[in-house]
Amino acid sequence: MRLSKDGLTAISDAGMKDWFRDNLKLNNKLIGGYDDYKGEYNVTLTQTADPDNAKSVTYREDVRGWVSFKSFIPENGLSCANQYYTFKGGDLYQHHVEKDPYNNTVDRNTFYNVHTPSSFNVILNDHPSIVKSFKTLNYEGS
Repeated sequence: MRLSKDGLTAISDAGMKDWFRDNLKLNNKLIGGYDDYKGEYNVTLTQTADPDNAKSVTYREDVRGWVSFKSFIPENGLSCANQYYTFKGGDLYQHHVEKDPYNNTVDRNTFYNVHTPSSFNVILNDHPSIVKSFKTLNYEGS
């Protein structure tokens, strides 16, 4: 649910209604947290008996939509002093770390000491002569 000037609205209605209908009934634990650094609401659905099939999704208020599936599955999450932290295995992890102070690098998409390869799926229709316009992407071609 989202509370704003226009009252309470179901954020699942922002393009994910079917996904939540299918996945809420399969899970018995919902964890929500707000990432103040990125302005995102993270929602994790998990089943106590099968935590390996958990899923995390992200909602952004500025686009009023679900913008990403996440590769991290927290036990809890919170923001403090414009930083986002999650807990896993009883340990605290800070997100959005710019550089490792020891080797001056950042191991992207590594959460809880486990690296997950980054990927994304692009879904476009197959009419190459029609210009497709999206909120963040313009494409013409085959």
